[in-house]
Amino acid sequence: FSQGKGVFLVQGNLDKATAKQFLSTLSSTLELSVTTNIPPHGRVLPLPARTPTRLTISSPNPQNVNSVSVLSYQSLAVDPKSHACMNVLSKIVQEPYFDDLRTKQQLGYIVFSGSTSVYQTTKLLFIVQSSVAPVETLTEKTLLFTDTIQSKYLDTLSDDEFNTLKNGMFDKMTDRDKKLGDEMIRNWSEIETGELQFDRKQRTAQALLGLKKEDVVRFWNELSGDSERRVIISEIVPLIGDAASDASPSKTYGLFRNDEVEFTEQFETENLTDSSEYPGESRKGGMARIGIDDID
Repeated sequence: FSQGKGVFLVQGNLDKATAKQFLSTLSSTLELSVTTNIPPHGRVLPLPARTPTRLTISSPNPQNVNSVSVLSYQSLAVDPKSHACMNVLSKIVQEPYFDDLRTKQQLGYIVFSGSTSVYQTTKLLFIVQSSVAPVETLTEKTLLFTDTIQSKYLDTLSDDEFNTLKNGMFDKMTDRDKKLGDEMIRNWSEIETGELQFDRKQRTAQALLGLKKEDVVRFWNELSGDSERRVIISEIVPLIGDAASDASPSKTYGLFRNDEVEFTEQFETENLTDSSEYPGESRKGGMARIGIDDID
């Protein structure tokens, strides 16, 4: 306590005077002093545009038989309308993704898609874990699914279906918190990130009301388009079992990037020679690839 800094949130059925008295008692008991010298909050760095980043590691557990692929689309937009579009897009693809990879293809027991926010950014996630298919298959099937999002799940969605989905999300978003802990977690996240947008849910809900299907289609095109696409693919490769890959990920010598290679060519392996910028490194297609295989 003599060297660290802390931030407190007092929330519940008490007035301002009682809350301040509680903090005063806590401060005197722990011998804390008030300071305005607060370290800057963290921030999320943008992923490289156009070329996806791929992080592949061997499982640190030698007994693990599961491969894991996590694909994330990052959005740097901070306005409530874009956040509302991300929420709706996530809701539209959630069930079809599960039905495709889990029910029909039976690639893994755990199949999930959704959206989440990290500081002011948001991301669309696709997660699959499998004991029967190698990670290359999981990633490829997820990418094939994302290629069909607009044609199969956005273009075919009627205005009535879109409005029903949107209104249902609005009702849920504007519903009062059932537990004090839910309200506390939401408020604490604003304090933790330093954004202090305590009306974020209300502003996003308001933007949701005015949303049209065309807005979500436009948002997806920008999120997945060639010029602004920011994607990271995280993979875990098991050492044993049916989901093990033929080759372990290569050791890391740095970051290689080649924007000239098309995104669809990402599974074509090309080994670089020792005369390259990062000797010994391998890449797949045009990905910015970080291969890690040095976990003992």
